[in-house]
Amino acid sequence: MNDRIKYRMQGMSGSFNDPPPEYNGSKSSRRSNMGRRASEYIINVPVTQLKKIGATKEINSLYRETQHFVGITTIHGALRIYRAHGVSRWLWTAATIGAIGFFCWQLIVLCLMYSRKPTASQVSFLLPENGLQFPDITICNYNPIRASVVESLNASSNGSFTQQVLDYMIISYLKLPLIISMSAEDFADGEHAYKQYLETTKSTMSMEDFYIEASSLQ
Repeated sequence: MNDRIKYRMQGMSGSFNDPPPEYNGSKSSRRSNMGRRASEYIINVPVTQLKKIGATKEINSLYRETQHFVGITTIHGALRIYRAHGVSRWLWTAATIGAIGFFCWQLIVLCLMYSRKPTASQVSFLLPENGLQFPDITICNYNPIRASVVESLNASSNGSFTQQVLDYMIISYLKLPLIISMSAEDFADGEHAYKQYLETTKSTMSMEDFYIEASSLQ
């Protein structure tokens, strides 16, 4: 059939490329001829051209997929191989194959090392014969006043150096937690008790002298 199939109908023959046949006669005869069923028909189809079109579509699809892959992949060698020409393409191909080969070799080596489980642990402690010396520690006392000084002042003043006087003097040292916890009335009462202490003992000791003498840092 020479890759083209011809059709043949009763009363007409030809191919799809041929012009339609002309009918002679009356309208009734033409209607009867058109109304007759074809006894046999074979369609003329360009088989070779259809095969070429199908192959071309497959090639175009593969080309588009390859172009899309090399455009989005993070493997730089694939894009360079796709866009390069001549010697550059061969160089990038060799470099990419070498990198993939080195990666596979490294992966195999690591897997073999992991399967062997080469784990070794060693801990050494070096201690002196007399033991470790405990480091020096400085303990900071929150109370800036020594109790011995307070007891001495209270004994020398016949009990005039009361707790109220001590609280007032500590507040005067600007201890913020104590200032917040003490009301204005308590602060005024402490100032009055402090003045009474100075009048009773005839003392000229100032706040500064008191903290110099009673400081816990001495």
